Amino acid sequence: MVQPGDNLTTIARRHGVSLKSLMAANPQDDPNLILIGQRLLIPGI
Repeated sequence: MVQPGDNLTTIARRHGVSLKSLMAANPQDDPNLILIGQRLLIPGI
């Protein structure tokens, strides 16, 4: 779940996945727009 201050890069690092795979698992129109509380799929988990 997205927390305040998170971005896709920090989320990918935290979970040990590549940014590319995180973005592929969570396609959206604007990958720079994630919302606090949004649930993201983490590849391999």
